[in-house]
Amino acid sequence: MQFLVSLGFFLVGLQFLLLILGYSALMSTVALLPIAAVAMPVSVVAPAIAARVGVRPVIAGGMATIAIGFLLLARLRVDSTYWSFLIGLGVFGVGVSLASTPATTAIVSSLPRAKQGVASAVNDVSRELGSAIGIATLGSLFNRSYANAIKTTAGLPASVAGIVRRSPAAGLDITGHMGANGVALAHSVKSAFIHGLGAALIGGAIISFVGAAFVLWRGPGRSDAAGADIDTDTPASFADASNGAPRAEPVPAIEGTAA
Repeated sequence: MQFLVSLGFFLVGLQFLLLILGYSALMSTVALLPIAAVAMPVSVVAPAIAARVGVRPVIAGGMATIAIGFLLLARLRVDSTYWSFLIGLGVFGVGVSLASTPATTAIVSSLPRAKQGVASAVNDVSRELGSAIGIATLGSLFNRSYANAIKTTAGLPASVAGIVRRSPAAGLDITGHMGANGVALAHSVKSAFIHGLGAALIGGAIISFVGAAFVLWRGPGRSDAAGADIDTDTPASFADASNGAPRAEPVPAIEGTAA
């Protein structure tokens, strides 16, 4: 579920950097890099924390931290600076790291060593499916809230007004060709964008809190990969090979020679 909200956030969060702060595509990408500075060290210590206190509270705590980061980001305004965005981004990065690493370990260690390919495939499918659903869900919340919040389209041709309501990027591009007359429309587009951003992030926070509650209720306890090394349904020859222990096969006697 962390991938569901994470990819949805990157869809709308990147647009804040592009459209509200006015960053270029390259600068917007650079502005997201601090999340790596947070995620890498937390991902390193997350398995040790999970081994000490259990997988369930660590994943649930990570999901709750993601929700807190979203609530901080939902407070952004048209005049907010990058530093306000960075605070929420850092909290979000801590939550993703706490939730993702133990969750991946729990999935992979749930199957025996001979079936690690299946476990990896399940992990990849859950990631891709969650990403697709998250982009669709948070993107839909954003688009609907933005379209409902945009107000200043009076005096525009119906076709132009429809474009402004469908896309904040297109709306701001149109205002750039209107001169002084586009100032009010640009402010309306940006205000509506912030409204849509807040709706998407609050929706993501709710999903994250629900995910945290579900993990506390049904999540795994402690991850134990050692106990799942060999499956009882695995043929003996395959199990021996997976453990690196070669099997000694009997050498057939050659006819006509002494035993």
